[in-house]
Amino acid sequence: MAPRRQGVVDPEVAAKIKLLGLDVDGVMTDAGVYIGMVGDRPAELKRFDIQDGVGIRLLQDAGIEIVIVSGRMSRATTLRAEELGVSDVVQDDQARKLPAFEKTMARHDVTWEEAAFMGDDLPDLPVLTRVGLPVGVRNAVPEVREVVHYVTEARGGHGAVREFAEVLLKARGEWERTVFGHAVVELRLRPKDTVAATEGMVRIAGGVYAIGEDGTQHLVANPRHPVKLDAFWIDAKEVTNRRYDRFIKYLQRTRQQMPALDSTVWPRGRLEER
Repeated sequence: MAPRRQGVVDPEVAAKIKLLGLDVDGVMTDAGVYIGMVGDRPAELKRFDIQDGVGIRLLQDAGIEIVIVSGRMSRATTLRAEELGVSDVVQDDQARKLPAFEKTMARHDVTWEEAAFMGDDLPDLPVLTRVGLPVGVRNAVPEVREVVHYVTEARGGHGAVREFAEVLLKARGEWERTVFGHAVVELRLRPKDTVAATEGMVRIAGGVYAIGEDGTQHLVANPRHPVKLDAFWIDAKEVTNRRYDRFIKYLQRTRQQMPALDSTVWPRGRLEER
């Protein structure tokens, strides 16, 4: 087993992960439960974090199976799973998470070494002590913190899942490919100029470029002149409506909410060089 280094995810361990199990109360939520009456019927509400949903979708796009495991029966959990497209949901009011999680792993043909789990409290320990990559949230109890490889800066229900999703994908070297939909490949054009190309996208190196038209300056509307540009990414071909809709869906927005793509209203339109 890899050494337990809290705050660091070993790339070799991360590369093996095929499935991530998520506790609900205290991990996907802030552990609070709102119970009351709606009309003449009892109702239970929970607060889930939108950014966690983004993280889960990124992991799904990377091919990692998501399993939601809870020690309580809750319609709110079922609704959230349906919204995220997670079909593997285990809810056991006796908090017997280990046998249910093990059965789910077997169904996906995943070993313990290939599984990760995020937990916060004592009922999660039987699973956390067996998976290849155990993870705790900031609000986890001391017993959980002692056995996990990574503790999130964020508290449960406040972006902890989103944080770990990024940490895991970066440790696997899949962050850019997953976020932008392509695997990055370096192509050298000239000794000092490189572009990182993707399948369908190209990264243009920063530098001084000439733009405009050739010809006598007073005879052309836009005479040739030098401009200095930072590195940026550009699609090799025009973006299709289908790809643009995927981008909007990733941002969890609608077309009406998207600004015009110019520097005055979209100052972060280009990608920062990393």
